[in-house]
Amino acid sequence: MKKRGFALTLALVLLLLTGCSGGGAQQSGKTSVRVVLALPYVADGAEDALEKSIADALPELNTADAKLNVAAVSTGDPEKDPYGTMAGVAQMGGMFSSKEVEILICKSDDARRYGDNGEAYIPLSQLFTDAELAEMGVSGTGVGMTDENGNPTGETSVPCGIDLSGCKALEKLVTAKDLGVYVVQGTPNVENAKAVIRHLAGLK
Repeated sequence: MKKRGFALTLALVLLLLTGCSGGGAQQSGKTSVRVVLALPYVADGAEDALEKSIADALPELNTADAKLNVAAVSTGDPEKDPYGTMAGVAQMGGMFSSKEVEILICKSDDARRYGDNGEAYIPLSQLFTDAELAEMGVSGTGVGMTDENGNPTGETSVPCGIDLSGCKALEKLVTAKDLGVYVVQGTPNVENAKAVIRHLAGLK
């Protein structure tokens, strides 16, 4: 009975969160690019600090005609906070389905969790050349792949993100380490997304 009650409660929580998720992140009018900061725990002020950094460096992405949209999602720690993780999965699922995520900044575990074996992200080779990556001083990264049961296969997808683990300024800005940035498939604002990535990679 306890297990059944737990499963029923979990199903209701996920249903409610999926139905409600992302609504607060939507804005009226045109959006220049949608950035989502997804971390196990989002520090106070991290979302605002990230938005200010991007808007100050790229004012053309935050005008009266098209607004920059930065949102933050706490994805939880699956070992210490399983309910928080389930809530984060539901919220991120809702945001992905409603196309509220164009740029995802997160840790490798979350990149894998939401990346569908890397297929959810645009391959890095379609965004930047090797010369451009070298100029930015960053390297590409793939996501850990899983089988149909969600078990790790030990393989890694083609590079579909940029490793920003060495970007101390970004880590200080959002109070988190070991980050990567990914551009989601179907993003209508690819050039704007690339401009944001260049800015993040160049933070000093």
